[in-house]
Amino acid sequence: SQFCSEQKDFVIHSQIGTVTIISVQTHFMCSYLVKQATINDTVNGLVTDAARSFWKDRKALLLITSSYSESLLRWMPTLISYTNGASAAHYQVHFMALFHSIANEASKQNIELHERLFGNVVDFSQAQRLGFIEAFVSFYKEIFPNNTYSNDGLRAEAAMLVESIFKLPLLGLLNFIV
Repeated sequence: SQFCSEQKDFVIHSQIGTVTIISVQTHFMCSYLVKQATINDTVNGLVTDAARSFWKDRKALLLITSSYSESLLRWMPTLISYTNGASAAHYQVHFMALFHSIANEASKQNIELHERLFGNVVDFSQAQRLGFIEAFVSFYKEIFPNNTYSNDGLRAEAAMLVESIFKLPLLGLLNFIV
């Protein structure tokens, strides 16, 4: 079909098994993952949330990471995943796909890869938070194989990059600077 020929890379990751994830992203969505400059408002960084009860299977989630678009003046999806569960392992796969997209987009824009690009706000789910942290550790070790950080050091770094909505002030989600 025309869509498949125009969006050859639409499915950026798929894993079928006990932990099933299918992550999709257009080139347009990916382009909003990395910004050339910080926006003067407090809408920098990424927000990830899961929609429960979206699919017929009530255990499955629609997982969306969004970024603020200065031109649209709205939050827009930058990565969408179907998951067959809500474990830390499910979230870890989503975040690994996200981190690889961020790294690829930073490279395309000639932006140096640094930790600040991975800042994220998540919901109250401990599994989501742990999935982010473990994905960051795995990603960092993959991208920087000669790093001298311990896994615990990388986990501490990741914990500073991810914030829970419960830590934010009321109505603070859209005012949070990562």
